[in-house]
Amino acid sequence: GIKGPSELLKLKTILFPWSFPTDIMHLFFENMALQMYAHWTGKFFNNIPMSNDYELSKSQ
Repeated sequence: GIKGPSELLKLKTILFPWSFPTDIMHLFFENMALQMYAHWTGKFFNNIPMSNDYELSKSQ
């Protein structure tokens, strides 16, 4: 099993998470785009009242 941090963390040339960008499969094909749109339009947490500056208005 895993018993500690990965040996890759010792490498100075790998900057986590910048060395592993989001790929097209995980961004679009695992429903991330729809979830982010729902979050930006204020529909992701529809049972919790929120007022956030990043929410898109209906006119945008």
